[in-house]
Amino acid sequence: MESRIQELAELHGGAVRRAELRRAGISDWSMRQAVAAGVVWHFPGGVYACPDAPSWWVRARLAGADLGCVSAAMKARLWVLNPPRQMHVTASNNRVRGPFIQHRSYAKTALLDSVLQCLRCLPELDALVIAESSVALGKLSLQQLRLAAKGPRNGNLRRIIAKINPAAESLLETIARYLLENAGYQVQIQKYLPGLGRLDLLVDGVLGIEVDGREYHSSAEAFSEDRRRSNFYVVHGIPTLRVTYHLLVHQPEEFLRLVQIAILNCRR
Repeated sequence: MESRIQELAELHGGAVRRAELRRAGISDWSMRQAVAAGVVWHFPGGVYACPDAPSWWVRARLAGADLGCVSAAMKARLWVLNPPRQMHVTASNNRVRGPFIQHRSYAKTALLDSVLQCLRCLPELDALVIAESSVALGKLSLQQLRLAAKGPRNGNLRRIIAKINPAAESLLETIARYLLENAGYQVQIQKYLPGLGRLDLLVDGVLGIEVDGREYHSSAEAFSEDRRRSNFYVVHGIPTLRVTYHLLVHQPEEFLRLVQIAILNCRR
C-alpha cells in the first residue's frame, strides 16, 4: 500500500491530498504507515508529499492548486505528444505562486476543464491529440466538448473539436491523419478489409498506412503476422506504407512526400 501511496503522489506531481488518497481507497491507517516509513511526508492541511517534491508545489497544493491543462492530461493518461517543460497548474484563487504555468479555474478541476485548457493553451496538433484521446478512451463524450465550447469566443476550440474522430486508436494514428487531412487527402481510419481485419488508415481509397511505434517486433509470431499482413495488402492491390513515431513527429514533410509519391504510383 505504501508503494501505491507513493505512486498516487507522483501522479499528482509529487504531492497528493488526503481526499484524493481516500477516493483511491487508501485508509488513514495506510497513510500513517507510509509517513512512518518515510515514503511520504505529511503536511498540516492534508497534503502528503514525496520527500523530493518541490516545496513550491507543496505550498501550491496547500493553497488549493491542482494539476491543469497538459499536466492534468498526463495524470489522466491521455495521449500527450509533447510533455510540458513546465508544470501546468489550475487554481480558483490568487494565492498560488510558483515556477509553473497557471490556468484560472472557478470550479473544482475536472477532466473536461483540463481538456478545454489544452484546447486554449497548446498548439493545434498537441491539443487535438489530447482532446481526441479523451473521447476515444471513453473519458469524455464528443457532445460534452461541443457543449462546453459554445460561445462567441470559442470558435477556435470548436474548429479543433470538429477534427476529432472518436474511432482513433492511437496517438500516432491521430498525428498521421491530421497531417494527411491538412495536406488535402481523404482519410478513412480503421478501414475494414475482408479476410484481414482493419487497416489503420486508407488514403484517397488507394494507399494504406500502418502506424507502428515499435522499432522491432516483440516475437517471431508478431514478425510473421506483420509480413502476412503486408503481403496481403500487396496481393489485393493495396500498397501500404508503415510509418514510425520518428517519421511522423520529426520528419512530417518526408512522410507527406512518401505519401505523395506512393499515391502517384498507385494511379499510374
